[in-house]
Amino acid sequence: DDGFGDAFDDPASTPSGDSGSASTPSGDSGSASTPSGDSGSASTPSGDSGSSNSGMSKDEQKKLVADAMNAATAKAAKGNYEMERVCKYQDGKGIKVSMLGGDATDALNGVITGVDPNASLDSVVGGFLGIGTKKIKVTNGVGQRYGSDGTMADLTNEEKDYMLKAMKLSASDIENVKISGNVYTFSLAKIADPQKDNSNPMHKATNDFITESQVQTAISSLTSAIKVESANVSYYSILFVATMDDSGNLKKLEMSYKADAKMVLKLLAKIDGSGSMEVNTVYNF
Repeated sequence: DDGFGDAFDDPASTPSGDSGSASTPSGDSGSASTPSGDSGSASTPSGDSGSSNSGMSKDEQKKLVADAMNAATAKAAKGNYEMERVCKYQDGKGIKVSMLGGDATDALNGVITGVDPNASLDSVVGGFLGIGTKKIKVTNGVGQRYGSDGTMADLTNEEKDYMLKAMKLSASDIENVKISGNVYTFSLAKIADPQKDNSNPMHKATNDFITESQVQTAISSLTSAIKVESANVSYYSILFVATMDDSGNLKKLEMSYKADAKMVLKLLAKIDGSGSMEVNTVYNF
């Protein structure tokens, strides 16, 4: 399995096969389900022979899509849209931590609850990863989150990163592409520890990923007793499906990716942590 399901066989359809996918807000029946059957590798589908633009070379198709996405997202990011983001642990069990050969969850929770009785390792880590479902309404480029009671709330700094970004992609950033009418399907290459400096394809396409410095800030803001010695995240199966209108404006954008994280913490002794998550987001314009 190439990790992308049928997305490159039928680009007009959403990648299929994840029951935990993000249902689209505002009545849209589409979903941002995770590409099906991913074996954990970032291998890419072979060939673009199914493209309806068979007269164009692969490089020409990639440039067309990069230019179209840059122009469309630059306009859409400043406009009005609704979005839903679903983030979950791949195994459903959260972050696994060990110290001196044993489970370190209780030790870490003891320190965390000493600072905040309502907090835990899962809530702290889940907070900066964005575990759960977020529904956001954006008006003229300014976002607010739907609360559980239907009221609107201002976005946290982490939630602001979920909003649509004006992409700055080049043809070389795109790993695969398929064009079918007004539907563009493309992926980005697997990347380890991307930085938020527009130097890599991940950040040229989205702000929705975590860096080591963000992990350090999240932990240190809670307690100085836990030190973050390292935090490494590898992102893969990064897939976009964009539906345009005839004028080149975005009607819908679906983004999905998976990530494996490894952390080394220090609490009297070294603590090794690891976990895997997946993110599925739908933007409706």
